[in-house]
Amino acid sequence: MTLMRCLVRLAVVVAAAGSGNAATAACLERHPLTSHCLRSDNSSPSHDSPWAVAQRRVNSASESAKIVGGVLAEQGQDPWQVALVLKDKPTVFDGQFCGGANIGGGWVLTAAHCVDEAPASALAVYSGSTSLRGGGRLTPVERVVVHPNWDRERVRNDIALLLVQGGAAGLVGQPVEGPADIPPAMLPLLKLRTTGWGNSLRLGDDSGREPELMSVELPVVDEVACNAPPAYDGLITPQMLCAGPEDTSKSSCNGDSGGPATVEFAGLRRLVGIVSFGKAGCQGRHAYSVFTRVSAYGPWIRQVVTELPR
Repeated sequence: MTLMRCLVRLAVVVAAAGSGNAATAACLERHPLTSHCLRSDNSSPSHDSPWAVAQRRVNSASESAKIVGGVLAEQGQDPWQVALVLKDKPTVFDGQFCGGANIGGGWVLTAAHCVDEAPASALAVYSGSTSLRGGGRLTPVERVVVHPNWDRERVRNDIALLLVQGGAAGLVGQPVEGPADIPPAMLPLLKLRTTGWGNSLRLGDDSGREPELMSVELPVVDEVACNAPPAYDGLITPQMLCAGPEDTSKSSCNGDSGGPATVEFAGLRRLVGIVSFGKAGCQGRHAYSVFTRVSAYGPWIRQVVTELPR
């Protein structure tokens, strides 16, 4: 880690502790993928990007990796799931820092907070396997496109696209279908499934990282309930989607960022969300998982994948 990055990191942790947000400070210290370190007072999170964290990752018991309350994902069940990986790490397992969804044509949809500091030359996409230990294909990233209105402070428009080298041939696995034909009124009635290699344990509970993809099904939470004072107190916008049981015994967590959230509709699984943020430690009542609502960004996605020069 450079001296400047170390000083910035220290300043963020000290500021969190000084403001009385002990949970945020602890989360930043122990699980610093701060898309999941929302302050307990429901104000916007201070961010240290997953890419920056992965750059300085040391494999240790303090960085465990599974979805909270989930089960092992079956090979082929979510073939669009990919891992974002730092190319300069010795293994895929060491370099994985976020997830993403293969949407076809060599494009991967992920969260802006995963890649807004990352040059394309530093990144690769791992596809075709539920295990970070092997069996998949590692393909360099050619281009990173972050949404032009991405707002890190308020976690708005948290969406980005990656183009891998070789286009569609660069990714293994079936692309995911979009959400275009799901009636909005139907969504709260459907079970949302999210997958990832993120933290399986809550803040303060460490047991080592795991390389296997995890899956969890979550109930969709209505925007009014998610915006209530016990939850996010006005932070949630119509471009976001909340899910999880009230006691958050199941959730996405650190390291799952950018990964897909799908529902089954008309016989197909449809991509409805991208893992965005949650509360510190991924725990507590009303600490729902928050996703970027993919349907809100259809025009932008289509514009990028059809008009951007390659």
